[in-house]
Amino acid sequence: MNDRLVLIQSFNNPIDAHIIKGLLESNGIESCLFDENIAYTNPVLTTAVGRIKLMVREEDYEDAIKVLRSETFDEPEGDKAVCPECGSSNIFVKSKTNWKAVFMMFISSTSTPTGGRKNFYDCQHCGNEWE
Repeated sequence: MNDRLVLIQSFNNPIDAHIIKGLLESNGIESCLFDENIAYTNPVLTTAVGRIKLMVREEDYEDAIKVLRSETFDEPEGDKAVCPECGSSNIFVKSKTNWKAVFMMFISSTSTPTGGRKNFYDCQHCGNEWE
């Protein structure tokens, strides 16, 4: 048996990481999280270490991808994202750091409504990414 671990997905938020880890484990796929504690102790460094990494065994990789692609999360009908390229609704929302907002929060000692985060959408059907 090959016990080599491969990256399945990475996260900025430990809660999101645990939700997807639970989804995989409820489908019989063992997984583990790397660099999760950094997000709790110093969230600013999460990006510096390459985010929180969800890892699976190499032989489970294809099954894990199938589970992630087949899972749909309930969203309000009006907010459902669709890919502008292919029209697929199989979309992952990725959150990235808006460093300009973080810098402005640091300088002004105030916060922004988004907390320095910006959402991007990633189509799982055609691979298109948009803001």
